[in-house]
Amino acid sequence: MDNESESTTTSEDEARLESSPSDGIITSVVIFVLLCVLLVIPILQLAIGTSFQNQCPVSPNISTYLIVSGACGIATIVLIIIMGNVWVFRVHSKVDLDNPLSSNYCQRTLYQFAFTIIIMTYVISVIGCCCSYFRCCNVGKAQLKSDKERMIMLRQMKRQRHL
Repeated sequence: MDNESESTTTSEDEARLESSPSDGIITSVVIFVLLCVLLVIPILQLAIGTSFQNQCPVSPNISTYLIVSGACGIATIVLIIIMGNVWVFRVHSKVDLDNPLSSNYCQRTLYQFAFTIIIMTYVISVIGCCCSYFRCCNVGKAQLKSDKERMIMLRQMKRQRHL
């Protein structure tokens, strides 16, 4: 019986050594693209549901459905991202990328790709937030400028009427 468990362990180790690094990359890329596509749908549901809330008297619950399903979809994807963070960063200090026979082994490309994707997600999120903030500030400034111009024009029109 000991021989059987030893041969099983050896077969598992050999299978791990023979697995292609591209298998992990393809799987990770597919999951990442799928999450991005799946994130678009709940964002659209939430945006459309809130934008057109109270604009469907024939069935007012349609906007409620879109708002709730969009919020739940976003929450689910955020939960998946949090779980990925926990799984990847929890083992960061002890992961062994070189010895496939180690109990702390993780295939190098697989681990580094997951790690990089998480870091890129944070960087892109921060850049997106900064761009949105600066865009809002510039739009606000432009709105203030156009409001001032409108006020000046109104004053000029009033002056001309009084003449």
